[in-house]
Amino acid sequence: MAKNPIYVSIEMRPYLVDYTIHFYGGHPIKANKGSKLFPMLSDYLTHPPANYRPLPQSPRLITFELPYNKILDIRRNNYISPDNFSKIQSHFYGKFQYHFFEFMDSRCLRNCMPFKSSIIEFMDSNNISWDRFQYDSLKRMYFRHRVQFKKTQRFLSR
Repeated sequence: MAKNPIYVSIEMRPYLVDYTIHFYGGHPIKANKGSKLFPMLSDYLTHPPANYRPLPQSPRLITFELPYNKILDIRRNNYISPDNFSKIQSHFYGKFQYHFFEFMDSRCLRNCMPFKSSIIEFMDSNNISWDRFQYDSLKRMYFRHRVQFKKTQRFLSR
């Protein structure tokens, strides 16, 4: 067994990169056997093409460290196709939305804090830089969520 770890990189939206690094703690993110990341990523691992070149460094790049295991030989299957980047990104976007909506509900609905200070606190506590995501976008996202939630509640109360 080799001593050097295997790294896999994908491109995502910059604010999702910040959020994911904060959520899982550190970069590169360790996708070990005990985490739920490795089974999700292993579905997309394939052989690299013959003309494969690593992705250039950018703020959109996130790297995962993969463990050696007996089920999937990651020495050969160490490539994720760019066609699958959007599927993986949607997984992390779902986590981001869930965490954001829960955070905002706890601050705004239960504690009656203003939207602006709650969004600023969420951005700061998750190390998301302001040049990667705008306050207005988060505010609109939360308002759309609240409208959808109220429509669902009205429908269920009939």
